[in-house]
Amino acid sequence: MSAKIDLGFQPDTYFRPQKLERHLLSKVKGAVVRKRLQALFAEGRHAEVHELLTTEALTANDRKALEAYHPMFMGGNYLPDTEDGEVEIARISIKSTTFDVTCVYARPDEGVIHYRVVDEYGSETLQGPGKAQTDKPMALGEFAEFFLGAWSLIDVLEMNFEGDEEGAMDFFSADSDFYPEFDRLCRQRVQAHFAADESESDVEVDGPTGDATDALSTCGINADGVRIETADTMNAELEGKRPNQPVDWQLVASGVWSEDRYHSGHIAYFIANTGPGEWVMESVERNAELDDVTEEDVEEGRLNDDQIQAMWGMTLAEAQASEHRRIVATCSSARADWDSKSAAEAFYQAVCKSGGKAIDEPDGTGGLLDL
Repeated sequence: MSAKIDLGFQPDTYFRPQKLERHLLSKVKGAVVRKRLQALFAEGRHAEVHELLTTEALTANDRKALEAYHPMFMGGNYLPDTEDGEVEIARISIKSTTFDVTCVYARPDEGVIHYRVVDEYGSETLQGPGKAQTDKPMALGEFAEFFLGAWSLIDVLEMNFEGDEEGAMDFFSADSDFYPEFDRLCRQRVQAHFAADESESDVEVDGPTGDATDALSTCGINADGVRIETADTMNAELEGKRPNQPVDWQLVASGVWSEDRYHSGHIAYFIANTGPGEWVMESVERNAELDDVTEEDVEEGRLNDDQIQAMWGMTLAEAQASEHRRIVATCSSARADWDSKSAAEAFYQAVCKSGGKAIDEPDGTGGLLDL
């Protein structure tokens, strides 16, 4: 059995003089460079330390070139600088495409410690209060509540690894020079969260309290009394209803969908009549970031961060041709007087109502619906 974590552990201070290597490491924001420096210090390879510290002072253009080589080099580079007397207390790094880092900084001011939680997106990923003040350093439990209350690690992991504890545990690392058990505490809380989720999923609901929505699909009834089955965002069940024979797919609508600044893309909906009273809708998604990019743009390094991510691991031609198709709605009891436009209207409304992607900006290519 692992030793119990002491949530009451409290550092004497955050601001005592540091060894040179620890001071240098605290000033390096990039996650990849930081880990490499730690290894070089531990092995006494000081010449390489000097060389790496020199690269940490890269020009903006050189840093962009390094990030274009691999997005992992973005991690931590866009954190705000520490102010005079301010130190980094802890950081959590995630293995997103750009290896994002979130930190807590602290500084002393007339006997009061001022804390702030910082990210690489101008605080846009923070969900709770990102500032605090104490007279003495926080205890471990208090510090974790502050950090994870401002930036929700659990929400990030659920968004990327719903129900996958192993994947979630491998997706992040927590580091602190002042709280040696911080990473273990974060992992303990993640394990507890996934264990609670699994326990809830085992509870059976029966009788009239049950919901018409199951884990795989949702069924709705539109205004015409037609039963339409729609796939939720995690569902693959409706793929089994994809037509085996060639059908006449008609464009319903296409354009850009957007949940927030970091989750958007291009989507097109198509519909087909597959038999008497039978209709099926397909979505086709692709990344629109590369629509106007040329090979010359790639060779000259003129890609922005989103375009670099969209191309990662592929040639430009492969990335521009990449698309994801899925069946998002089906119906086997449509009214006999339905035409393609009637079906398109009913299906699109049902998909959006069940949590599907609504088109916010039509791309002007036409379709059965005039959005």
